Amino acid sequence: MAIRYRKCKVCKTRCNVLHGIVNGLDFVCCVDHLVDLGFQRVEKQRKLEAKKFRAETRVRKKALKTDAQVMAEAQSSINAYVRERDQSKPCISCNRPEHEVEVEQGWKVGGAWDAGHFRSRGAAGHLRFNLWNIHRQCKSCNAGSAKFAHKAETVAVQYELHLRGRIGNCRVDWLKNNNGIRRFNREYCERIKRIFNRKRRLLQKRRECEQ
Repeated sequence: MAIRYRKCKVCKTRCNVLHGIVNGLDFVCCVDHLVDLGFQRVEKQRKLEAKKFRAETRVRKKALKTDAQVMAEAQSSINAYVRERDQSKPCISCNRPEHEVEVEQGWKVGGAWDAGHFRSRGAAGHLRFNLWNIHRQCKSCNAGSAKFAHKAETVAVQYELHLRGRIGNCRVDWLKNNNGIRRFNREYCERIKRIFNRKRRLLQKRRECEQ
């Protein structure tokens, strides 16, 4: 009779089946490895149950979120993508280079940069997710304009001037004259979040590979 050999499930060594132990569909070469196999199965089951629990928890948390929270998360996602996309570019308003802004404002909470809208979300909510309308802006230019009217005017004028240089006059004019109405439902916002989280990660990986 031909001698049959099988690979041990634990140590991967091939040995004579007569010298080992068959456990269900698995085979081990010794009692110690049979014990190890039992522990592995218990650990695998524990991980599967933990994964299932985390998935169920995500579903429950998602169901508890309001539409406003979902939209805020989508906005945060696209803003993070814009900051990554415009990395190394100067501020869209004051046109100061990245290193100068970092030195002056790097101490601020959240860093030196925001994603600033050319037409604000309050004035043109239908353009809140339009990438032509969002560009990296230093925190100084993006903040405080409601208090200081002169600053607000200066920042807006400089934003438009540099925006025309980046995306062209036709697109800027389209943004300025677009006064439509658009509602963003929950499913759309969730899709925006998924898409731009993925796009941001791809940009980061590409930059890491280029370094």
